[in-house]
Amino acid sequence: MDRMRPCGLLRSKVETGVQIPACPVLSKDGTKMVERKTVDKILKVYGEAWMKQDPEKILTIFAKNATYHERVLKKPYVGHGEIKQYWQTKVVQEQAEIKFRVLKVYIDGDVVIAEWDATFIDKVEKCRKHIKEVAILEIKGERIKSLREYWASEKVE
Repeated sequence: MDRMRPCGLLRSKVETGVQIPACPVLSKDGTKMVERKTVDKILKVYGEAWMKQDPEKILTIFAKNATYHERVLKKPYVGHGEIKQYWQTKVVQEQAEIKFRVLKVYIDGDVVIAEWDATFIDKVEKCRKHIKEVAILEIKGERIKSLREYWASEKVE
């Protein structure tokens, strides 16, 4: 199947007098686009799992052999066991009063780029923190097969 031009470059029927086909469901490299409703569901569960500090819930959106790069220059957590242990330590034991909101979402094929904003109490540093993050998620079916986080945080009063 030939790829069509990106949706933003298509001219409307009013401009051309020609019926324009629906936007393609393929990305630039020909992979099937993950549906927005799937992405919204994954991000909703991610936020709920973080705010409720629920390691079991977070696993429901990760593939069994998924990789989770909390810091991309370090070794990723691989598989449910390591991801659960990371969440148990970092989220459950070291954070409290978490608030989370998604800001922007971009989709290309099976890749999602999500920007979010969160605040929480850092129990280790004994302060409230604000974090801004961009996450790159690779999706397979309805689960995350890879997540890479890029973030910055600051102490807030």
